[in-house]
Amino acid sequence: MTAETSRNSDLNHHQQTSDSSQTEVSGDDEDIKLSDSTKQQKSFSCDDCGRIFRHEKPFNRHKDVHAGQKPVTCKVCGQRLRNIRNLKSHMSLHTGQKPFACDLCDQRFSNKAFLNSHMSFHTGYKPFACELCEKRFSHKTYFNTHMSFHRGHKPYPCELCEQRFIQRATLVRHMRVHTGEKPFSCELCGKRFNQKTSLNRHMRLHTGQMPIACDICGQRFRYKMSLNAHMLVHTGQEHLLESSADKDLVK
Repeated sequence: MTAETSRNSDLNHHQQTSDSSQTEVSGDDEDIKLSDSTKQQKSFSCDDCGRIFRHEKPFNRHKDVHAGQKPVTCKVCGQRLRNIRNLKSHMSLHTGQKPFACDLCDQRFSNKAFLNSHMSFHTGYKPFACELCEKRFSHKTYFNTHMSFHRGHKPYPCELCEQRFIQRATLVRHMRVHTGEKPFSCELCGKRFNQKTSLNRHMRLHTGQMPIACDICGQRFRYKMSLNAHMLVHTGQEHLLESSADKDLVK
């Protein structure tokens, strides 16, 4: 065998080996892609509320919510929270810092998530629609809670009156009806409330804020009930405003 023939034989053998290796690698790549695809299709469903998660880590964090686990403690007041993010938001209650301001009504918020949630109030943007009743929601959390209502799933019972609730936070608020607890106090007049939303509505009396506007005439109101009463004027149903108190709502 000549040297040239030997080189050609070695070259052919090398190419065959390389082709075989490439085929094996390609096969491995296909296995990897198939595995990745399988992982993407895998989902995690919460047995308590039916919420679906793509990844296991957020699913496990979500389960802690139902279990009531709150491993993070505020060093100022001792309140326990689910995670560091909630602690940072909670600390604004002690510091009074609200760096995120609404450009439309000048309300301020301790974090951007609260601001974004508030902005949907002005814009009316509600991308999450219920296919059962067509009700729409600005955030997926509200949508998921609503869907639990359709499923009739209420995993949180009150031990005193046997009412059941979809969310643990709602149960906590409900318990204040039994205990008489009013943890939210107005700094201007001292009046106390059992819910933060009630305090926020009360503060509009002091600030003069009227964040709710009529889409037809632009008149602004402090409360949604005032707007609802006002709309009767536009629909020609003002005769339904029976009491003087109701009539004062539309002014």
